[in-house]
Amino acid sequence: MKREIFVEAEFRKQSLAELLSDDVAQLLFSARLLIGKNNLEAQNAVGTAIKKLQVISGELGHRVLSDFGLQIALIELLELRDIKDDTVNIRLPSPFDWSLEIAIYRIFQSLIEVLKPYGHVIQDYSVFLQNEEIMIDLYTSVKDEDIANLFTTIIAGQQRHIGLIEYCLGIRSESMIIDNSIQFHYTIPLSLESVRINT
Repeated sequence: MKREIFVEAEFRKQSLAELLSDDVAQLLFSARLLIGKNNLEAQNAVGTAIKKLQVISGELGHRVLSDFGLQIALIELLELRDIKDDTVNIRLPSPFDWSLEIAIYRIFQSLIEVLKPYGHVIQDYSVFLQNEEIMIDLYTSVKDEDIANLFTTIIAGQQRHIGLIEYCLGIRSESMIIDNSIQFHYTIPLSLESVRINT
């Protein structure tokens, strides 16, 4: 039942994202054409609205994930945040539960968003299957002297972002400070034979 709640929430997010990108964005493009080139202020305002709409739609939806799979979606997600990584190579057994792919994607997405205000990015990660569980390890380096306070703030922000996912899918998470890095570890239960997923 909990997994169904998560899947329903994701379908609703995707529907809203498609409405924004397919319908509302088209209306804004039409408005921009009707305004004409003479009114630069209005043109700029509509242009800004279109860009914001695209960002919101991208964060809500997961069209690339649905169309091209987890590997391509993560590459695009990292590149959109200026985290260059062409080496994402995720091999999941097929067929693989769509809700678990969404969960992995949302974990990456939420941590990127939580780290952004502090000027930090995901610098290393691994995703693999072990003992019928998906293991996700994400790392970020921290230069701040007050790493303990930053650690507490980031963990609280991460919990707000993925609380529903953790609840619905039974995800266990823990975080720790290792030297000048923070490690985020997530365990997602499933019943599949152990297969390494390379990154």
